[in-house]
Order: sequence, then C-alpha cells, then structure tokens
Amino acid sequence: MKAIYFDSKLGVSSFLDDRMFKSKPNGYDVVDYFTVSKFLEQAGKGDVLVFAQDVVPYTIYDVTPFNSDSKLGSFIKKGGIVVWVGDIPFSYRLHCFSKEYKEKIERVKEVLKRQVAFTPVPDFYLQKFGPYEKGDQICVLDIIGGFYVDVNKESVSWMSLEYKHLDFLKLSEHCYLYSPVPVNQTLIGKMLQYESHASLRPVKYTTKILPLTLTTLNGICKGKYAGSWIAQIGEGYFVRLYDINEEIEPDKVFKIAEKIATY
Repeated sequence: MKAIYFDSKLGVSSFLDDRMFKSKPNGYDVVDYFTVSKFLEQAGKGDVLVFAQDVVPYTIYDVTPFNSDSKLGSFIKKGGIVVWVGDIPFSYRLHCFSKEYKEKIERVKEVLKRQVAFTPVPDFYLQKFGPYEKGDQICVLDIIGGFYVDVNKESVSWMSLEYKHLDFLKLSEHCYLYSPVPVNQTLIGKMLQYESHASLRPVKYTTKILPLTLTTLNGICKGKYAGSWIAQIGEGYFVRLYDINEEIEPDKVFKIAEKIATY
C-alpha cells in the first residue's frame, strides 16, 4: 500500500506544490485528514506514506505533552515507511472540529494571544493557528512549535522542545537558519542516489539518525548537522528529505521511498 498525505484545508504547503501529484507513480492513493487514519490501520510492513504537506494531522498523531501514542508511530514500528518533505517534522499539527466549536476556538485564540504576547513574533503564532474553514469543518494548528493548544479545555500550554517526537526527534536539535547552507552527500546518500545541495532546517547529527547529507555549522548552531536523514524506528523508517522548495525533485522522493521499502 502506498499513499500521499495532502489536505486541502491548508492549501498546498509553502514548501511544495502540485509537482508532487504530477510526478505521482501508479499505485499511490491520495489521503487526507480523515482517510489517512484508515490507511495506516490497514497498512503494514513495507508500505509507504509520503507527506506532501509539512503538517501532521491529529487523526494519526494524537500526542499531547503527556501522551506519546499515535497511529503514525505504530505504523512505523511495525515496518512502515514515512517520507517527510518540507519544514521541521512535527512542528505543526492540524486538528479539525465541527462548526459548533467556532466560538470555543475563538475564545481559545484569545488565550493563545495572551500566551504568545511575550514572544518576538506573536502574530506568527496567531496566523498559523487559524482557524481554517472547509465545508462543515473548522480546523486549527493545535501544535505550533513549543505551544500546545487544547481546544476542548480552552487552554494553552508549553510543549517542551525537548519532547521526543516518535521517541527520538527533539525540535530543540534543529537549527533555524536565515539562509540555506551547502551540504555534502554521505555514502548512504550516494548509495540511494539522493542529491541535495543545501539545507535550511538541518538537525543535529546524532547516532539516532543515518545522514544522507551533512554540513558543519558555527555560531549558535555549532557542530555537524544533517540536512536529510533516515531514522529506524522499530522495523520501519522515518525519512526526512528536502527542506528547500527549489531543491525538491519529486521523482526522487518516490524512488527513495520505494528503495527503502525493498530492504
């Protein structure tokens, strides 16, 4: 089973466009906020899910600061392959509600406004939060970096950047650069015939990942960082590829996913 996750509620991600769909090989279904959950329930070892948006949906990733269970994590552990293209994985999450929640969402947005007032860019969080209306649904981004918005409780709390997404990935280990830095292919990258020349949101190189590209940074982010990488989780893999729009080669996204699926 093979699928691409894309949901029109947020439009096309700022990193991606319809090239992903034009390059889609035969055998790939397109799943959205609601149908991706069923896909993961039925999928198993060697099956592939490619994210064409850099926002994870609540329907498969229902983590909170106090809970780490998720259908996405279970899928990977049993041998599934997830390929992420775009910004930092798990920095944003989409959560949809019925239109009856509209007033509650507006109230919790006021709570968020007070909570982010001390940040350098409060408008950034408010704009990302939404809401986004589509049909009979009203959606918000209830995880925005380190902020977790509980719409039901009308509360906003801090989700530590040290929280381990999928039990290994910390947002604090990513470097936020103002301009791309050049990267070099590793042996693994060359073996997969993966080419990328730059990275904007590299992650600190640790033994928990297999880097496809590497760069050495100075300043606040000092040391070795991976622009693209693979992490083994249980029997499956989480693969992070391009994070710069102009670098993306959609056909290589699918080729790498299918190469890994055969191992």
